[in-house]
Amino acid sequence: MSQSLRWGIVGVSEIAHDFCVALNLKFTRCDHEIVAVSSQSRGRAELFAKEHGIPKVCPDYKSLAADDQVEVVYISVLNPLRYEVCKMMIEYKKHIVCEKPLCIDRQQVKEILDLAKKSGVFVMEGLWSRFFPVYRYLHQLMNMKILSNVKEVYVKHGYNATCKEKILKKDKGGGVVLDIGVDAIQFVVFIYQEEPKSIKASGKINSDGVDLYIQVDMFFSGDRKATIICSGLQAFENQATVISKKGPICIPDYNCPTKLFGCNGAHEWSLISSKIPLNFTNSLGLRYEADEVMKCIRSGKLECEIVPAKDMLLIAQIRDEIRKQIGVRYDSDKS
Repeated sequence: MSQSLRWGIVGVSEIAHDFCVALNLKFTRCDHEIVAVSSQSRGRAELFAKEHGIPKVCPDYKSLAADDQVEVVYISVLNPLRYEVCKMMIEYKKHIVCEKPLCIDRQQVKEILDLAKKSGVFVMEGLWSRFFPVYRYLHQLMNMKILSNVKEVYVKHGYNATCKEKILKKDKGGGVVLDIGVDAIQFVVFIYQEEPKSIKASGKINSDGVDLYIQVDMFFSGDRKATIICSGLQAFENQATVISKKGPICIPDYNCPTKLFGCNGAHEWSLISSKIPLNFTNSLGLRYEADEVMKCIRSGKLECEIVPAKDMLLIAQIRDEIRKQIGVRYDSDKS
C-alpha cells in the first residue's frame, strides 16, 4: 500500500469541510491523511479539527507551513489572502491545492506559478470540476473527433448569494467573476483550448463595487463563440451546452456533473454517498481531484496536465478582462 499523502488544511470554509469529508472516504487505493489545520479563528479551527478527526491545530498559517508532517496544503482562505498564503507555503516547500480563484488577478497567478516552479513545488488551482468522469469522457470525445467542429458553448450558472458576505464585499474579494465565474470560464477554456480573440462583457454591480451578475460573449478563431451568464442574485439550472456539427451535448450541473446527454447518447456515472452533511452539490467529487494530486506529487510532477499552468493563466486573464469591462477593481489591481 502506498504511503498516505499528508494534508494540512488552511482555512475552515464550507468547501474545506466537504474536501475533508471526501479525503476521509475509503473507496480508492489512494490514501490521504489530514494531519493539521489552521484558521484565523483558533476556536473555529478546534471545532473543525474535532469534527474531522484532525490531530493538530496550528495557531497560525506560518506554523502549519513550518510543520514537517505536512506535505501538501489545501487553501480556502478568503480571496485577497491567497496570494500571500501561497507564497508562504512555497517558501516552506509545501505543495499546494488552492481553491479557485488561485489569486485575484493574472499577475499574482503568474508570480505564484513562477515561484513554485523555481522552488520545485507543485501548485494547482482547485478546478475540481475537471476531475469528474464526465470531463474525462468529454476529453475522450474531443480526442476521438466525435465532439468536433464546436461552434458554440453556452454556460448558465446562478445561485442566491445575497446573504453571503464573501460574495457581497469587495474587501473579501467578492463578486461572481471570482466565484462561479471561474467555473464557467474554465469550462469554455477546457472546450476551446485557446485564447479568445475578443470579449464583450456586461454586468450588475452592487453598492460595494462588486459584480453580482455578468453576461459575457467570447469570440474565438473560426467564427466560434462562447456565452456565459453568471448570477449571484438568483438560482439557475446550472447547465453547460456544447454545440457542434453533430448536435448539442448538454451537461447538467456542469461544475460537478454526473451525467450528460446529446449527440452520442446519454451517459451517467454514480458518485459515492456519505452520511455526513455536505455544503455543496456532488462535492464528494473533490476526492477525484485529491487522488489525482496524490498521483502527481508521488510521481514528482510539478504540474497537473488536467489543470495546466497555461489554463490557470488564461482563466485569470479572461477574468481580468471581464472585470475591467464591467468596472470591478480590487486593491491588488495594478493596472
